[in-house]
This record gives sequence, structure tokens and C-alpha cells, in this order.
Amino acid sequence: MFQSINHYNFTINKPVSETKGVLLRNTLPKKKLFRVITTKNFIGQIEDNNFRLIGSAAVSVICVLSGKFNKIDEQTTSVEVETRIQKAFLILWICFVTLIGLQSIISYILQNHSFSITTLVPPLFTALFFRLILQIIYIQGRNISMRDLKKVIQ
Repeated sequence: MFQSINHYNFTINKPVSETKGVLLRNTLPKKKLFRVITTKNFIGQIEDNNFRLIGSAAVSVICVLSGKFNKIDEQTTSVEVETRIQKAFLILWICFVTLIGLQSIISYILQNHSFSITTLVPPLFTALFFRLILQIIYIQGRNISMRDLKKVIQ
């Protein structure tokens, strides 16, 4: 429907160990990616040369950053990042669509009307609108998280 996965690659003029160290100092370690109040820029896991994070800003929780550090030479690191919408928000959207669709169908049938495809039009538009709002929030969260990531590790 809407694209909620993005890929970024950039180069840092620091060795992998230093780049990873800077990110570690700015990350609150947590196995589960959910927002907690912290002074750190990120929440998540950094293992070996991989990471899986969310930003600590309120809107950043919708966007998961998954990435890895690649050594180019002794003083240069390539960082590959994939951003995607958190699964919890997609599950929330699916539940919302299901509930609003069922509610619409049940109320229509209980009013002794015969079911037709036009019964689904209002819930469909509501579901699409809700998904559009999720996409807008994802884009804001992604932009904030990527800006913070670049600022922290550069």
C-alpha cells in the first residue's frame, strides 16, 4: 500500500570500533523496542557490527532502524541502515480495519438492510485515512531518527 521501508548508506571518517562506541554511548540498551523516557538518543540493541534501534523522541518510536557497520579501511566506516514501520503499528492498523469493518457490517445487517459492497465504502475510506496518518508519522519519525543517527555518529 504505502512504502514503509527505506534504505540509507553513508560513510563515516572513523573506524568501525569508534563509530560503534559512539552509538553505544548514545543508546539505552533494551531487548524490546518500546519507548521509555531517557536522555539517550536511541533505545535498542547494538551487537557485533549490527544494530536495531528506535529513536527516543516520541514520534521516532514508530520507526525501527536496522543496520550494520562495514569497514572500508582503517579510518573509514560504511553504515547501511534500513528503516521500517514498527510491526506493532501495522498490527494496530489491521485490528482497526477489522473492527471497523465488522462493526459496519453488523450494524448494517441489524438494521434489516441487505448487505452490499457499498456497506464497506465508509470503513474502507476510514482505514485508508488511518493508514495515511500512520505513514505521515512514520516519515516524520524516520527523518528525525536518521538525522539523530547521522549527528551522533559523525
